[in-house]
Amino acid sequence: MGNTFVEKHILRIARNLIILGIVIIGIGAFFISFNVLFRYTPAARSICEAVICLIGIILFIIGLYWWINPGQHQACRKLSSFGELWTVLKQIHNEVISSSTIKPAKGFFFTKQWLIFVSLFKVKVIPLSTIVWVFQFNVQHHHYGIPTGKSYAIWIYAEDGSHDVLNCAREKDVDAVLIAFQQHVPWAIYGYPEWIRQEWSVLIEWKKNRVNILQSVKQRHEKMQ
Repeated sequence: MGNTFVEKHILRIARNLIILGIVIIGIGAFFISFNVLFRYTPAARSICEAVICLIGIILFIIGLYWWINPGQHQACRKLSSFGELWTVLKQIHNEVISSSTIKPAKGFFFTKQWLIFVSLFKVKVIPLSTIVWVFQFNVQHHHYGIPTGKSYAIWIYAEDGSHDVLNCAREKDVDAVLIAFQQHVPWAIYGYPEWIRQEWSVLIEWKKNRVNILQSVKQRHEKMQ
């Protein structure tokens, strides 16, 4: 284990969590030591420092666990539902390293059958055949009423009802990724259909209309085969 594309990224994430956990534990320990040395220990501050250390310990334990057992990462557990885990991981690896793999933006890999998304602390592997709905979701951020920037993401809904949110650094990355989606998953629904009225109601509408969406996508998929 540990030689395939997905496993290498799981180990990278595990390493990042271990390092982050150590840093956070160190910060918490520094302030605890400072308070003990100068006998300055307000109750609220002591609790806060203990929570900081606890968060660091949790991150360290999660990272260490995934480092020792990459097959227990949620990405691998999900992939195991598609067959024997090692076989699926090897198939994905072979597709990723093939010349047909498309990389429309940082962290996105489109192979013949899979979408792989990797970031600092995340790895997602989604079978293209299960994708039914894809749309862009931008958020305008404000600070005291002053626009401070935007964040960009792509929401993906699958036929089993699950959904994933994949973040993009720039708006042009979103455009490039959506083009890749339309090339690899032409049968899916893109954007907001007429039955969507407001962005905040997406999840509610998905649950209410999931059967109709799946039926519509299935018919489109069958016509394209």
